[in-house]
Amino acid sequence: MRKYIPIGVFLLFIVVALLLHGLMRGDGGAFPETSGENHAESTVSDMPSADGTTSGGSTAGDSVAGRVSLSVSVGGVGAVSVPNPETAGAAVEIALPDEKMQEKGVAYFQTDLSFAGFSKPVYVTAFALGARDESDDSGATVRYLRTGKVKEARGSMLALLVSEPEEREADESMGFWYIDASHYLLVLDYGRHRFYKAPTSFFPHDKWNKMIRFTEMTGDGENEIMIKHCYNNSYSFAVYHFSRETGELAEVCSDETLDSQKAFSGHLEDQYKVVMKYPEIGYSETISMLDAGYKTYMLEKSGAKEDVEGECRFVRLWNNGRLRKKRVDKNTVFLYTIDRVSVEDGSPFGFQQPLLMQMQWVCVGHRSEGIGRLYTYARWNEDAGRFEFAKAVFDLNKWTYH
Repeated sequence: MRKYIPIGVFLLFIVVALLLHGLMRGDGGAFPETSGENHAESTVSDMPSADGTTSGGSTAGDSVAGRVSLSVSVGGVGAVSVPNPETAGAAVEIALPDEKMQEKGVAYFQTDLSFAGFSKPVYVTAFALGARDESDDSGATVRYLRTGKVKEARGSMLALLVSEPEEREADESMGFWYIDASHYLLVLDYGRHRFYKAPTSFFPHDKWNKMIRFTEMTGDGENEIMIKHCYNNSYSFAVYHFSRETGELAEVCSDETLDSQKAFSGHLEDQYKVVMKYPEIGYSETISMLDAGYKTYMLEKSGAKEDVEGECRFVRLWNNGRLRKKRVDKNTVFLYTIDRVSVEDGSPFGFQQPLLMQMQWVCVGHRSEGIGRLYTYARWNEDAGRFEFAKAVFDLNKWTYH
């Protein structure tokens, strides 16, 4: 006859076994934490506080961004809201201002970014969404509330132009508040739960749409951040690079440090010749003013007084084809302000990396006398840690005169 164990005794045996197993693990038998949001918070709890330049527990590029979803509303009537990336979860709600809403006054653009080291409310204006590299497969949805447009973007990073102005009344109009302000590029990495902060000389004036963009410029597979701004029909720009060694974000190039006007030289010769040079890259080209469409009578000394010679009086710099040397100096042939700046494919010129292009008019005597466009290309020198001029291409403009 078989002996059966009572069911109650059997269940008691199982419960005791489970309790003993939990005690051996040291967690009291509790179930493991499964919340992704709580896990994200634990990974940043030991991060050092920001020093004004960057934030994070390790150097840049040594970790893959976690997958997050950014929902960005632009131009709403509510307050600007930018969550702290160190404590944000996998779904992030962001509210940003619209440049068309300036009539609402400066208070509309204010927000608290104390987590980034700002002691008082700051103004947020230009923005861009993007990814650090191809490993970032997060996504963002941008809703423009004023127009109803919806756009999608890839990446977990939000770049902001932030201004910390002097004290002023909350209901004061935007006016020229930005002139006396301190300005910063603030990059929030919601995938890696950190931020980067770098001072900048850029401020928004009255327009800031598309001022900032993520773009790969050094050939290392990681995006840089470029700020460019057009004011009074002239562009200025700056490029910011994430350092692999320090993890910091720093300006590595601008229209001031990569100054094509200083690198360029030009002079005039007999027979209406214009010589253009970039000595550091071995570029030299000579063209004739006649090829640019000017007529001989426009270039020759006139019997009339100089201040009433009328059309093209700035280029009456020759006498019977010989240069009037007392009328010219080293600045007679010059590059005017930047008409366009962009990132171009370097392969047509034999380069394996992107090129930074500036386009400017070559002028003779006066800014109104442009003879053609000079396209100047610069590339990243990894050993030197900077952009350097690499190529120049001149496009002659042929004016039509009768």
